[in-house]
Amino acid sequence: MKALVIEAPGDLRLIETPKPVPGPRDVVSRVVYSGICGTDLGIFSGKLSFVKDGRVKFPLRIGHEWAGVVDSVGRDVAGFKPGDRVVSDSGVTCGVCPGCLEGGGFGCADSRALGTINAWDYGSFAEYILIPEWNMYRLDDAVSLEQGALIEPSTIALSGIDAIGAGGDVVLITGTGAVGLCAAALSKALGAKKVVVAGRKQLKLDIALKVGADAAINLTHERLADAVMRESDGRGAVKIIETTGSSDIFAQAVDCASPCGAVALLGFYDIKAIASNFLDNIVLKSLIIKGANGARASRRVMALMAGGAMDVSPLITGIYPLDSAVDVFESAGEKSAANVKMLIKCSDI
Repeated sequence: MKALVIEAPGDLRLIETPKPVPGPRDVVSRVVYSGICGTDLGIFSGKLSFVKDGRVKFPLRIGHEWAGVVDSVGRDVAGFKPGDRVVSDSGVTCGVCPGCLEGGGFGCADSRALGTINAWDYGSFAEYILIPEWNMYRLDDAVSLEQGALIEPSTIALSGIDAIGAGGDVVLITGTGAVGLCAAALSKALGAKKVVVAGRKQLKLDIALKVGADAAINLTHERLADAVMRESDGRGAVKIIETTGSSDIFAQAVDCASPCGAVALLGFYDIKAIASNFLDNIVLKSLIIKGANGARASRRVMALMAGGAMDVSPLITGIYPLDSAVDVFESAGEKSAANVKMLIKCSDI
């Protein structure tokens, strides 16, 4: 089968490798769509902090956002059969430790991520992927495989919403990547009265309005604080979901928060670049700051998609065949202004 491997930063190859064979409780699926994530691009370029500090090991089979169809199952698998449409968690757990049995997989001592740190042997930019059955989910019939590939970034967004609580008078989302736009759709679906999205690319801001945002702020045209105060009648944002990883935007978001507000962080930051009065603002406003990096929430996201409460299909701005994946990665920087989520079609249904 074909699979994408990063041999070293800047060295991405499409290789031939054996098709996986399921163990007793494993599921082998044919990957139909796999989404390109900013983390994938950061590993490929070598610019991601996890690469610089050595936590990413090469060679690496990348890819963690996917949807596909079951090809074969192990002899002890009872919940899946060939032909089922499926997605998975973005990590693999042991399934037997106390963290798995009591905590839903969080706290598993032997967890491994798909395509990033402490990576699982199989990434999703491949024709086939092997995942233990307890990390798999059957895709609802009402959800397309294309949207299924966006369930994983939606669970990242949902973890941020869960960290600070759903709803709120004014929810500000900074960043118009896939996670930010999924956060906009989810915030509206989960009861936020007003969702405001801020970014620099008008095309992406227009998509934000399509998926549920009530207002879009173009930061190339106006200051974030001015716009947020206008949209909130001078009160500021009660809840903020920061997805950019920009220390400058993080500091600006804190300026926009209402007293006793809450901020969820879904990016990775260079804290040295933050203005000196940043921590003072957090203290003076009595803000809650929480980090979030994902949740086992595929079923919750899927239910919202299936029920029509959220539609993230407008995020899909390009679909490319697996044979062209290396070229797509190498030119992703040039395409970034006009793309939110690019999917690689790894095989046919």
